[in-house]
Amino acid sequence: MGGRISGNVFVTESVELHDSADIHGDITYGQITIEPGAKINGRMITLANAQQGELTTEGKPTLVSSASSQALLAPASD
Repeated sequence: MGGRISGNVFVTESVELHDSADIHGDITYGQITIEPGAKINGRMITLANAQQGELTTEGKPTLVSSASSQALLAPASD
């Protein structure tokens, strides 16, 4: 993943944040790789913690996929 993303990201498997990533929102992930230079302004939540009820993201997701190359973007909660 690269570029600017405003909103929460939900990935059921693995995600790679490239050095150009500029994330403004929470990231829920199964497995994550972060290149030096990637920026995250939000919480990082493991999928295991989210499944235990620790995920508090509001809003409905706009894309549902479990493929490792796909992300689920949810509206940011302000």
